[in-house]
Amino acid sequence: MFSIDAEARDGIQILWLTDAASGSRAGVLPAVGATLWSLALQTVGEASNCDELLAGDPLSQINDNPWFRGRILFPFNDRIPEGRYRFGDRTYQLAINDRESGDAIHGMVHNQPFQVVDSQVDPDFARVVLRFGFDEGRFPGYPFAAELDVGYTLTRDRLEIAFTARNSGGRVCPVAVGMHPYVRTQPAVDAAALRCPSEAWVEVDERLLPTGALPATTGTPFDFEAFRSLSHRELDIGLLRGYAAERSQTAAAVTEVRRQTDTVVIEQDARGFPYTQLFIPPDRGSIAVEPITAATNSFNDGRLGLRVLAPGEEFEARYAVSRRANRE
Repeated sequence: MFSIDAEARDGIQILWLTDAASGSRAGVLPAVGATLWSLALQTVGEASNCDELLAGDPLSQINDNPWFRGRILFPFNDRIPEGRYRFGDRTYQLAINDRESGDAIHGMVHNQPFQVVDSQVDPDFARVVLRFGFDEGRFPGYPFAAELDVGYTLTRDRLEIAFTARNSGGRVCPVAVGMHPYVRTQPAVDAAALRCPSEAWVEVDERLLPTGALPATTGTPFDFEAFRSLSHRELDIGLLRGYAAERSQTAAAVTEVRRQTDTVVIEQDARGFPYTQLFIPPDRGSIAVEPITAATNSFNDGRLGLRVLAPGEEFEARYAVSRRANRE
């Protein structure tokens, strides 16, 4: 039996999507950027314990937001150097929210209140859709009107997240969308292995900004066509995966994080999310697997996946999370 329930904890509302039969559940924070705060899923095809899959911030630290765990990235993802970009014939200056680098990172909605615009409970799923929209002038340096819908759909052993980005203003606007889930890898990421097939990696300079080159991943340290151990690996890299839209009937680009007893599977629609950003944080207790519509700094290099929407135009992107048992 599926349900949607609200819980207040530490002054923050958690919206729980739950399947009582399997124990699967997802916790979303509407007032904090529609953050995916918690996710526990039954193993695909069999009864199992529903352990927490994601590494999230304690609610007492949720507003400190040290690593953007579970956050939604919009209307840009990742990094814009010094918060400055050029669109059309004008240069714009965004607010700087990463003091260490002096850059603007991860958009402007990660701490904004989303509104629930639709919910549905069915014998086979629970779904909630949240929306955040803003008018021209709401955010310094982004004088455009836009709207983002985020839909969470929980089934017995799977969570699907669907995004619809929309130009709600009267002039063209640049947009990119991403999400920042961290897969928990207790006791440490060093005991995990990663499979993440891709065609190219986004070459970056010492500031982690793209050089414009997209070298092939085959035979490089970023070749994850087969499982590779994450022991002693440092990762903060973008991978181009749009090939999946041509090679697969489902157009799914699949990332697998193999842990001690199970494997977490992230399937992103490569037509909407042609890139994946991989990041291992300093505590080495998780790995971020970020579906993104564009590579970092796409606002300054439209070749890296930037979407330019006409008034009223929208686009969709989606991905899903599941887990399966490891077989000997």
